[in-house]
Amino acid sequence: GFVSLASLLYEQEFGLDERARGVASAIAEPFQLVGLVVGARIVSRRFVNDMSGLLHFLGRVAALTGVLSIGFALSPTIWLAVAFNCVVTASAAVIGPGVLVALALAVPARARATGFSVASLWIIPGLIALPLIGWISNHAGIRWGMLVMVPLLVVGSLILGSTSAVINDDIAQVWRSAMARSGLLCQRRRGEADLLLVRGLSAGYEHRQVLFEVDIDVREGEVVALLGTNGAGKSTLLKSISGVVEADRGAVVIDGRDITHAPPNEIAALGISQMPGGHGVFGSLTVAENLELAGWTRRRHHLDDVAAATAEVYEMFPALAERAHVAAADMSGGQQQMLALAMAFVARPRVLLIDELSLGLAPAIVGQLLPVVRRLAESGVAVVLVEQSVNVALTVAERAYFMERGRIRFSGPTAELLERPDLLRSVFLSEASSGSAGSGHRPRPTPRTEVPALRVVGVSCAFGGI
Repeated sequence: GFVSLASLLYEQEFGLDERARGVASAIAEPFQLVGLVVGARIVSRRFVNDMSGLLHFLGRVAALTGVLSIGFALSPTIWLAVAFNCVVTASAAVIGPGVLVALALAVPARARATGFSVASLWIIPGLIALPLIGWISNHAGIRWGMLVMVPLLVVGSLILGSTSAVINDDIAQVWRSAMARSGLLCQRRRGEADLLLVRGLSAGYEHRQVLFEVDIDVREGEVVALLGTNGAGKSTLLKSISGVVEADRGAVVIDGRDITHAPPNEIAALGISQMPGGHGVFGSLTVAENLELAGWTRRRHHLDDVAAATAEVYEMFPALAERAHVAAADMSGGQQQMLALAMAFVARPRVLLIDELSLGLAPAIVGQLLPVVRRLAESGVAVVLVEQSVNVALTVAERAYFMERGRIRFSGPTAELLERPDLLRSVFLSEASSGSAGSGHRPRPTPRTEVPALRVVGVSCAFGGI
Protein backbone atom coordinates (compact mmCIF):
# COMPACT_ATOMS: atom_id res chain seq x y z
CA GLY A 1 0.00 0.00 0.00
CA PHE A 2 2.93 2.37 0.54
CA VAL A 3 3.75 2.59 -3.20
CA SER A 4 0.16 3.51 -4.10
CA LEU A 5 -0.06 6.10 -1.33
CA ALA A 6 3.30 7.58 -2.34
CA SER A 7 2.04 8.02 -5.89
CA LEU A 8 -1.07 9.81 -4.60
CA LEU A 9 1.09 12.06 -2.43
CA TYR A 10 3.23 13.03 -5.42
CA GLU A 11 0.08 13.86 -7.39
CA GLN A 12 -2.00 15.68 -4.78
CA GLU A 13 0.68 17.56 -2.84
CA PHE A 14 3.29 18.25 -5.51
CA GLY A 15 1.19 18.19 -8.69
CA LEU A 16 3.28 15.61 -10.56
CA ASP A 17 1.82 14.04 -13.70
CA GLU A 18 2.09 10.36 -14.64
CA ARG A 19 5.55 10.67 -16.21
CA ALA A 20 6.99 12.62 -13.28
CA ARG A 21 5.49 10.21 -10.74
CA GLY A 22 7.03 7.29 -12.64
CA VAL A 23 10.45 8.96 -12.53
CA ALA A 24 10.14 9.66 -8.79
CA SER A 25 9.16 6.04 -8.09
CA ALA A 26 11.94 4.71 -10.34
CA ILE A 27 14.54 6.68 -8.38
CA ALA A 28 13.59 4.74 -5.21
CA GLU A 29 13.63 1.25 -6.76
CA PRO A 30 17.45 0.75 -6.80
CA PHE A 31 17.44 1.39 -3.05
CA GLN A 32 15.18 -1.63 -2.66
CA LEU A 33 17.92 -3.80 -4.18
CA VAL A 34 20.41 -2.18 -1.80
CA GLY A 35 18.15 -3.06 1.14
CA LEU A 36 17.84 -6.68 -0.01
CA VAL A 37 21.62 -7.05 -0.30
CA VAL A 38 22.21 -5.42 3.08
CA GLY A 39 19.54 -7.58 4.72
CA ALA A 40 20.95 -10.79 3.23
CA ARG A 41 24.49 -9.93 4.37
CA ILE A 42 23.33 -9.09 7.88
CA VAL A 43 21.48 -12.40 8.15
CA SER A 44 24.35 -14.50 6.76
CA ARG A 45 27.12 -12.87 8.79
CA ARG A 46 25.82 -11.47 12.04
CA PHE A 47 22.71 -13.46 12.92
CA VAL A 48 23.29 -16.81 11.22
CA ASN A 49 23.22 -18.61 14.61
CA ASP A 50 21.04 -16.14 16.51
CA MET A 51 17.51 -16.01 15.13
CA SER A 52 16.24 -14.43 18.34
CA GLY A 53 18.65 -11.53 17.92
CA LEU A 54 17.72 -11.30 14.25
CA LEU A 55 14.03 -10.83 15.01
CA HIS A 56 14.86 -8.21 17.64
CA PHE A 57 16.86 -6.39 14.97
CA LEU A 58 14.11 -6.70 12.36
CA GLY A 59 11.56 -5.35 14.83
CA ARG A 60 13.69 -2.24 15.34
CA VAL A 61 14.10 -1.84 11.57
CA ALA A 62 10.32 -2.06 11.12
CA ALA A 63 9.83 0.62 13.79
CA LEU A 64 12.43 2.78 12.04
CA THR A 65 10.53 2.35 8.78
CA GLY A 66 7.42 3.72 10.49
CA VAL A 67 9.32 6.76 11.77
CA LEU A 68 10.78 7.43 8.32
CA SER A 69 7.28 7.21 6.85
CA ILE A 70 6.33 10.20 9.01
CA GLY A 71 9.13 12.20 7.40
CA PHE A 72 7.92 11.18 3.95
CA ALA A 73 4.31 12.14 4.71
CA LEU A 74 5.31 15.58 6.05
CA SER A 75 8.00 16.43 3.46
CA PRO A 76 7.61 20.07 2.33
CA THR A 77 9.48 19.63 -0.99
CA ILE A 78 9.50 17.03 -3.73
CA TRP A 79 13.23 16.38 -3.39
CA LEU A 80 12.95 15.72 0.34
CA ALA A 81 9.95 13.43 -0.29
CA VAL A 82 11.92 11.43 -2.88
CA ALA A 83 14.85 11.15 -0.45
CA PHE A 84 12.60 9.84 2.33
CA ASN A 85 10.98 7.45 -0.17
CA CYS A 86 14.39 6.00 -1.02
CA VAL A 87 15.29 5.47 2.65
CA VAL A 88 11.88 3.95 3.50
CA THR A 89 12.14 1.58 0.53
CA ALA A 90 15.63 0.46 1.56
CA SER A 91 14.76 -0.10 5.24
CA ALA A 92 11.61 -2.06 4.36
CA ALA A 93 13.62 -4.26 1.97
CA VAL A 94 16.07 -5.11 4.78
CA ILE A 95 13.27 -6.91 6.64
CA GLY A 96 12.40 -9.36 3.85
CA PRO A 97 15.43 -11.71 3.82
CA GLY A 98 15.50 -12.04 7.61
CA VAL A 99 11.81 -12.90 7.88
CA LEU A 100 12.08 -15.51 5.12
CA VAL A 101 15.13 -17.14 6.71
CA ALA A 102 13.54 -17.27 10.17
CA LEU A 103 10.32 -18.70 8.74
CA ALA A 104 12.18 -21.33 6.71
CA LEU A 105 14.11 -22.49 9.79
CA ALA A 106 11.09 -22.56 12.12
CA VAL A 107 8.81 -24.56 9.78
CA PRO A 108 9.49 -28.28 9.08
CA ALA A 109 10.65 -28.97 5.54
CA ARG A 110 7.57 -31.05 4.67
CA ALA A 111 5.28 -28.16 5.69
CA ARG A 112 7.39 -25.26 4.44
CA ALA A 113 5.16 -24.43 1.47
CA THR A 114 2.13 -24.32 3.77
CA GLY A 115 4.07 -22.21 6.26
CA PHE A 116 4.94 -19.57 3.70
CA SER A 117 1.34 -19.55 2.46
CA VAL A 118 -0.08 -19.06 5.95
CA ALA A 119 2.49 -16.34 6.71
CA SER A 120 1.23 -14.33 3.75
CA LEU A 121 -2.13 -13.99 5.53
CA TRP A 122 -0.54 -11.41 7.83
CA ILE A 123 -0.91 -8.95 4.95
CA ILE A 124 -4.68 -8.98 5.50
CA PRO A 125 -4.72 -6.55 8.50
CA GLY A 126 -2.99 -3.96 6.31
CA LEU A 127 -5.48 -4.50 3.50
CA ILE A 128 -8.37 -4.06 5.91
CA ALA A 129 -6.93 -0.69 6.98
CA LEU A 130 -6.64 0.62 3.40
CA PRO A 131 -10.31 1.73 3.15
CA LEU A 132 -9.88 3.71 6.38
CA ILE A 133 -6.71 5.31 5.03
CA GLY A 134 -8.53 6.16 1.79
CA TRP A 135 -11.46 7.72 3.66
CA ILE A 136 -9.13 9.88 5.78
CA SER A 137 -7.18 10.87 2.67
CA ASN A 138 -10.36 12.03 0.94
CA HIS A 139 -11.58 14.08 3.91
CA ALA A 140 -8.39 15.29 5.61
CA GLY A 141 -5.73 15.00 2.93
CA ILE A 142 -3.25 12.39 1.76
CA ARG A 143 -0.66 13.38 4.37
CA TRP A 144 -3.01 12.46 7.22
CA GLY A 145 -3.91 9.24 5.45
CA MET A 146 -0.26 8.21 5.33
CA LEU A 147 0.21 9.09 8.99
CA VAL A 148 -2.55 6.59 9.86
CA MET A 149 -0.33 3.89 8.32
CA VAL A 150 2.46 4.57 10.85
CA PRO A 151 0.73 2.87 13.85
CA LEU A 152 0.27 -0.25 11.72
CA LEU A 153 4.01 -0.36 11.08
CA VAL A 154 4.76 0.13 14.78
CA VAL A 155 2.35 -2.65 15.81
CA GLY A 156 3.92 -4.91 13.19
CA SER A 157 7.37 -4.17 14.59
CA LEU A 158 6.21 -5.12 18.10
CA ILE A 159 4.71 -8.40 16.84
CA LEU A 160 7.89 -9.17 14.91
CA GLY A 161 10.09 -8.46 17.92
CA SER A 162 7.91 -10.53 20.27
CA THR A 163 8.52 -13.69 18.23
CA SER A 164 12.16 -13.61 19.32
CA ALA A 165 11.13 -15.23 22.62
CA VAL A 166 9.98 -18.47 20.96
CA ILE A 167 11.83 -18.70 17.65
CA ASN A 168 14.85 -20.57 19.04
CA ASP A 169 12.67 -23.27 20.65
CA ASP A 170 10.72 -23.69 17.41
CA ILE A 171 13.91 -24.09 15.39
CA ALA A 172 15.32 -26.58 17.92
CA GLN A 173 12.09 -28.56 17.65
CA VAL A 174 12.41 -28.72 13.86
CA TRP A 175 16.02 -29.87 14.14
CA ARG A 176 15.14 -32.60 16.66
CA SER A 177 12.46 -33.95 14.38
CA ALA A 178 14.76 -33.83 11.35
CA MET A 179 17.57 -35.57 13.26
CA ALA A 180 15.22 -38.30 14.47
CA ARG A 181 13.89 -38.93 10.97
CA SER A 182 17.37 -38.94 9.45
CA GLY A 183 18.56 -41.31 12.18
CA LEU A 184 15.80 -43.74 11.29
CA LEU A 185 16.73 -43.47 7.62
CA CYS A 186 20.34 -44.37 8.38
CA GLN A 187 19.18 -47.33 10.47
CA ARG A 188 16.98 -48.55 7.64
CA ARG A 189 19.92 -48.54 5.29
CA ARG A 190 21.75 -50.78 7.76
CA GLY A 191 18.66 -52.97 8.11
CA GLU A 192 18.13 -52.27 11.82
CA ALA A 193 15.57 -49.47 12.02
CA ASP A 194 13.69 -48.71 15.25
CA LEU A 195 9.91 -48.76 15.00
CA LEU A 196 9.41 -46.13 17.71
CA LEU A 197 11.91 -43.34 18.30
CA VAL A 198 11.64 -40.62 20.98
CA ARG A 199 14.22 -37.84 21.09
CA GLY A 200 14.49 -34.89 23.49
CA LEU A 201 10.90 -35.22 24.67
CA SER A 202 9.73 -32.67 27.25
CA ALA A 203 6.13 -32.58 28.48
CA GLY A 204 4.04 -31.75 31.51
CA TYR A 205 0.71 -30.59 32.85
CA GLU A 206 -0.27 -26.91 32.71
CA HIS A 207 2.76 -25.08 34.15
CA ARG A 208 4.47 -28.12 35.71
CA GLN A 209 7.11 -29.86 33.61
CA VAL A 210 7.31 -33.61 34.17
CA LEU A 211 9.57 -34.94 31.39
CA PHE A 212 13.01 -33.50 30.63
CA GLU A 213 14.75 -34.39 27.36
CA VAL A 214 13.72 -38.07 27.34
CA ASP A 215 15.23 -40.39 24.69
CA ILE A 216 13.98 -43.94 24.09
CA ASP A 217 13.77 -46.29 21.12
CA VAL A 218 11.93 -49.57 20.56
CA ARG A 219 12.38 -52.03 17.70
CA GLU A 220 9.75 -54.17 16.09
CA GLY A 221 8.95 -57.26 18.17
CA GLU A 222 10.89 -55.98 21.19
CA VAL A 223 9.71 -55.69 24.79
CA VAL A 224 11.20 -52.73 26.63
CA ALA A 225 10.70 -52.22 30.36
CA LEU A 226 10.24 -48.71 31.74
CA LEU A 227 11.08 -48.65 35.43
CA GLY A 228 11.23 -45.97 38.06
CA THR A 229 9.80 -44.74 41.33
CA ASN A 230 6.33 -43.25 41.70
CA GLY A 231 6.16 -39.81 40.10
CA ALA A 232 9.17 -40.41 37.86
CA GLY A 233 7.14 -39.59 34.74
CA LYS A 234 6.60 -43.08 33.30
CA SER A 235 2.86 -42.72 32.70
CA THR A 236 3.32 -39.20 31.36
CA LEU A 237 5.83 -40.53 28.84
CA LEU A 238 3.32 -43.10 27.57
CA LYS A 239 0.61 -40.45 27.34
CA SER A 240 2.94 -38.14 25.40
CA ILE A 241 3.72 -40.90 22.91
CA SER A 242 0.03 -41.74 22.41
CA GLY A 243 -0.95 -38.06 22.11
CA VAL A 244 -3.07 -37.86 25.27
CA VAL A 245 -0.59 -35.31 26.67
CA GLU A 246 0.89 -33.03 24.03
CA ALA A 247 4.65 -32.67 24.13
CA ASP A 248 6.21 -29.26 24.71
CA ARG A 249 9.41 -30.08 22.85
CA GLY A 250 11.12 -33.06 21.28
CA ALA A 251 10.23 -35.59 18.61
CA VAL A 252 8.18 -38.80 18.56
CA VAL A 253 8.63 -40.78 15.35
CA ILE A 254 6.97 -44.06 14.38
CA ASP A 255 8.34 -45.85 11.34
CA GLY A 256 9.80 -42.62 9.96
CA ARG A 257 6.70 -40.48 10.52
CA ASP A 258 6.75 -37.60 13.01
CA ILE A 259 3.70 -37.82 15.30
CA THR A 260 4.86 -35.42 18.04
CA HIS A 261 1.86 -33.11 17.80
CA ALA A 262 -0.59 -35.39 16.02
CA PRO A 263 -4.03 -35.88 17.65
CA PRO A 264 -4.62 -39.18 19.52
CA ASN A 265 -7.03 -40.56 16.91
CA GLU A 266 -4.42 -40.21 14.14
CA ILE A 267 -1.76 -41.77 16.36
CA ALA A 268 -4.07 -44.71 17.11
CA ALA A 269 -4.75 -45.14 13.39
CA LEU A 270 -0.99 -45.40 12.82
CA GLY A 271 -0.85 -48.37 15.19
CA ILE A 272 0.00 -47.02 18.65
CA SER A 273 -2.25 -48.36 21.40
CA GLN A 274 -2.12 -47.62 25.12
CA MET A 275 -3.31 -49.92 27.87
CA PRO A 276 -3.79 -47.72 30.97
CA GLY A 277 -3.29 -49.36 34.31
CA GLY A 278 -6.61 -50.38 35.86
CA HIS A 279 -8.64 -48.46 33.26
CA GLY A 280 -8.21 -50.45 30.07
CA VAL A 281 -11.80 -51.64 29.55
CA PHE A 282 -15.25 -50.13 29.04
CA GLY A 283 -17.14 -51.10 32.17
CA SER A 284 -20.64 -50.72 30.73
CA LEU A 285 -19.89 -53.06 27.79
CA THR A 286 -19.76 -56.83 27.92
CA VAL A 287 -16.59 -58.83 27.34
CA ALA A 288 -17.65 -59.66 23.78
CA GLU A 289 -18.48 -56.02 23.05
CA ASN A 290 -15.12 -54.87 24.38
CA LEU A 291 -13.33 -57.33 22.12
CA GLU A 292 -15.45 -56.30 19.14
CA LEU A 293 -14.61 -52.66 19.82
CA ALA A 294 -10.90 -53.50 20.02
CA GLY A 295 -10.97 -54.62 16.39
CA TRP A 296 -12.59 -51.40 15.18
CA THR A 297 -9.42 -49.96 13.61
CA ARG A 298 -8.96 -53.19 11.60
CA ARG A 299 -12.59 -53.58 10.54
CA ARG A 300 -12.13 -52.61 6.88
CA HIS A 301 -9.38 -54.93 5.74
CA HIS A 302 -8.83 -57.51 8.49
CA LEU A 303 -12.25 -58.77 9.60
CA ASP A 304 -11.18 -62.41 9.31
CA ASP A 305 -8.05 -61.72 11.36
CA VAL A 306 -10.13 -60.00 14.05
CA ALA A 307 -12.46 -63.00 14.30
CA ALA A 308 -9.51 -65.39 14.50
CA ALA A 309 -7.80 -63.26 17.14
CA THR A 310 -11.00 -63.14 19.21
CA ALA A 311 -11.29 -66.92 19.11
CA GLU A 312 -7.63 -67.22 20.08
CA VAL A 313 -8.17 -64.87 23.02
CA TYR A 314 -10.98 -67.05 24.35
CA GLU A 315 -8.63 -70.04 24.18
CA MET A 316 -5.90 -68.20 26.09
CA PHE A 317 -8.32 -66.86 28.72
CA PRO A 318 -11.13 -69.39 29.34
CA ALA A 319 -12.43 -67.12 32.11
CA LEU A 320 -13.28 -64.49 29.49
CA ALA A 321 -15.07 -67.04 27.30
CA GLU A 322 -17.24 -68.04 30.26
CA ARG A 323 -18.12 -64.38 30.90
CA ALA A 324 -18.47 -63.24 27.30
CA HIS A 325 -21.85 -61.63 28.00
CA VAL A 326 -20.99 -60.22 31.43
CA ALA A 327 -20.38 -56.49 31.84
CA ALA A 328 -16.70 -55.72 32.34
CA ALA A 329 -17.47 -53.66 35.44
CA ASP A 330 -18.89 -56.78 37.13
CA MET A 331 -15.62 -58.71 36.83
CA SER A 332 -12.67 -58.77 39.21
CA GLY A 333 -9.62 -56.58 38.73
CA GLY A 334 -7.59 -59.49 37.43
CA GLN A 335 -10.24 -60.43 34.89
CA GLN A 336 -10.50 -56.81 33.74
CA GLN A 337 -6.75 -56.74 33.19
CA MET A 338 -7.05 -59.99 31.22
CA LEU A 339 -9.71 -58.34 29.08
CA ALA A 340 -7.60 -55.22 28.53
CA LEU A 341 -4.68 -57.32 27.34
CA ALA A 342 -7.02 -59.43 25.22
CA MET A 343 -8.30 -56.25 23.56
CA ALA A 344 -4.71 -55.32 22.72
CA PHE A 345 -4.19 -58.79 21.27
CA VAL A 346 -7.25 -58.38 19.02
CA ALA A 347 -6.29 -54.86 17.93
CA ARG A 348 -2.73 -55.99 17.05
CA PRO A 349 -1.17 -52.52 17.22
CA ARG A 350 2.31 -51.86 15.94
CA VAL A 351 3.30 -50.37 19.31
CA LEU A 352 1.62 -51.35 22.58
CA LEU A 353 2.11 -49.13 25.63
CA ILE A 354 1.25 -51.04 28.83
CA ASP A 355 0.95 -49.04 32.05
CA GLU A 356 1.20 -51.10 35.26
CA LEU A 357 0.37 -54.58 33.97
CA SER A 358 0.56 -56.30 37.38
CA LEU A 359 -0.83 -53.49 39.54
CA GLY A 360 -2.81 -55.04 42.41
CA LEU A 361 -2.95 -58.49 40.79
CA ALA A 362 -2.20 -61.86 42.32
CA PRO A 363 0.95 -63.63 41.08
CA ALA A 364 -1.18 -66.35 39.50
CA ILE A 365 -3.01 -63.78 37.35
CA VAL A 366 0.26 -62.11 36.37
CA GLY A 367 1.56 -65.51 35.32
CA GLN A 368 -1.32 -65.81 32.85
CA LEU A 369 -0.75 -62.32 31.40
CA LEU A 370 2.98 -62.48 30.73
CA PRO A 371 2.80 -65.22 28.05
CA VAL A 372 0.33 -63.05 26.11
CA VAL A 373 2.79 -60.15 26.19
CA ARG A 374 5.47 -62.47 24.81
CA ARG A 375 3.15 -63.69 22.04
CA LEU A 376 2.39 -60.12 21.04
CA ALA A 377 6.10 -59.37 20.78
CA GLU A 378 6.71 -62.54 18.77
CA SER A 379 4.04 -61.40 16.30
CA GLY A 380 6.01 -58.19 15.67
CA VAL A 381 4.38 -55.81 18.15
CA ALA A 382 6.77 -53.43 19.91
CA VAL A 383 5.87 -53.36 23.62
CA VAL A 384 6.74 -50.68 26.17
CA LEU A 385 5.98 -52.06 29.63
CA VAL A 386 5.74 -49.74 32.63
CA GLU A 387 6.04 -51.75 35.83
CA GLN A 388 6.55 -51.18 39.53
CA SER A 389 7.51 -54.83 39.95
CA VAL A 390 11.10 -55.19 38.83
CA ASN A 391 10.81 -58.98 38.74
CA VAL A 392 7.82 -58.89 36.38
CA ALA A 393 9.38 -56.32 34.07
CA LEU A 394 12.72 -58.01 33.80
CA THR A 395 11.09 -61.40 33.19
CA VAL A 396 9.74 -60.40 29.77
CA ALA A 397 11.89 -57.42 28.72
CA GLU A 398 15.15 -57.58 26.79
CA ARG A 399 16.07 -53.94 27.43
CA ALA A 400 15.16 -51.53 30.18
CA TYR A 401 15.01 -47.81 30.86
CA PHE A 402 15.11 -46.40 34.36
CA MET A 403 13.48 -43.02 34.99
CA GLU A 404 13.92 -40.68 37.90
CA ARG A 405 12.38 -37.21 38.21
CA GLY A 406 11.45 -37.08 34.55
CA ARG A 407 14.86 -38.07 33.19
CA ILE A 408 16.36 -41.30 31.90
CA ARG A 409 18.99 -42.48 34.38
CA PHE A 410 19.77 -45.82 32.71
CA SER A 411 19.21 -47.45 29.33
CA GLY A 412 20.53 -50.81 28.22
CA PRO A 413 20.09 -54.58 28.51
CA THR A 414 18.24 -55.82 31.57
CA ALA A 415 21.31 -57.81 32.62
CA GLU A 416 23.21 -54.55 33.04
CA LEU A 417 20.40 -53.04 35.10
CA LEU A 418 20.69 -55.93 37.53
CA GLU A 419 24.23 -54.74 38.19
CA ARG A 420 22.93 -51.32 39.32
CA PRO A 421 21.64 -51.89 42.86
CA ASP A 422 21.67 -48.12 43.45
CA LEU A 423 18.81 -47.76 40.95
CA LEU A 424 16.87 -50.89 41.82
CA ARG A 425 17.02 -50.17 45.54
CA SER A 426 15.05 -46.95 45.03
CA VAL A 427 12.25 -48.92 43.36
CA PHE A 428 12.12 -51.49 46.15
CA LEU A 429 12.13 -48.82 48.84
CA SER A 430 9.30 -47.01 47.03
CA GLU A 431 7.25 -50.20 46.90
CA ALA A 432 7.91 -50.93 50.55
CA SER A 433 6.99 -47.43 51.70
CA SER A 434 3.78 -47.38 49.64
CA GLY A 435 2.77 -50.79 50.87
CA SER A 436 3.39 -50.02 54.55
CA ALA A 437 1.81 -46.59 54.70
CA GLY A 438 -1.19 -47.95 56.60
CA SER A 439 -3.92 -45.81 58.12
CA GLY A 440 -1.69 -43.58 60.19
CA HIS A 441 -2.67 -45.18 63.56
CA ARG A 442 -0.08 -46.60 65.87
CA PRO A 443 -0.07 -50.41 66.02
CA ARG A 444 -1.27 -51.98 69.24
CA PRO A 445 1.73 -53.15 71.29
CA THR A 446 1.93 -56.93 71.61
CA PRO A 447 2.61 -58.34 75.08
CA ARG A 448 5.73 -60.45 75.34
CA THR A 449 3.74 -63.38 76.72
CA GLU A 450 1.35 -63.50 73.73
CA VAL A 451 1.88 -66.30 71.21
CA PRO A 452 3.24 -64.86 67.89
CA ALA A 453 0.83 -65.00 64.97
CA LEU A 454 3.62 -65.67 62.46
CA ARG A 455 7.09 -67.13 62.81
CA VAL A 456 9.70 -67.03 60.01
CA VAL A 457 12.79 -69.20 60.29
CA GLY A 458 15.65 -69.53 57.81
CA VAL A 459 13.90 -67.86 54.85
CA SER A 460 15.97 -66.22 52.12
CA CYS A 461 14.62 -64.27 49.17
CA ALA A 462 16.01 -62.63 46.02
CA PHE A 463 14.62 -59.62 44.15
CA GLY A 464 15.88 -58.96 40.64
CA GLY A 465 19.30 -60.37 41.41
CA ILE A 466 19.73 -58.44 44.69
